[in-house]
Amino acid sequence: DISGLSVNITPSSTSNKIFVLVTVNALVRNSVSNSSTGITLVLADGSNNTLCKFQHGAFYQQSNTVPLRFPADGVNFLHSPSSTSEQTYKVRFATTQSGNSVGVADNGDTNCSITAMEIAG
Repeated sequence: DISGLSVNITPSSTSNKIFVLVTVNALVRNSVSNSSTGITLVLADGSNNTLCKFQHGAFYQQSNTVPLRFPADGVNFLHSPSSTSEQTYKVRFATTQSGNSVGVADNGDTNCSITAMEIAG
C-alpha cells in the first residue's frame, strides 16, 4: 500500500455508487542498466480485494544509478458496494520487473491523490 493514499466513505443508500479517482507519480530504480520496466497500479478495497488494475507500459532505462520518473498515472473506478457500511479504498503499486524498486515520486511539484464521491443511484 502507498502510505497515506487511502480514503473512507459511507454511502447513504445501498443503490448509490462510489466514484474513485486516483493519481500517482512513480519513481522506479532499475536493478540493472540497459533494461526496461513498467509499473502496475492497483485500486483495492479495505480487505485488499483488487477492484481495478492499470499497467503502465515499459520504459527503457540506460542507467541503474538514475531513477526513472514515470508521468502521472491515474485510475478512475465506479464501485457499486450495495451497502451503507463505510467503504475503504487504497492504492498499491509495484514494478513489472523483479528486482526493481518503486516509490512515490517527490520532486516538489508532483502530487498523489485519491478522491471518492458518492453518486446517487
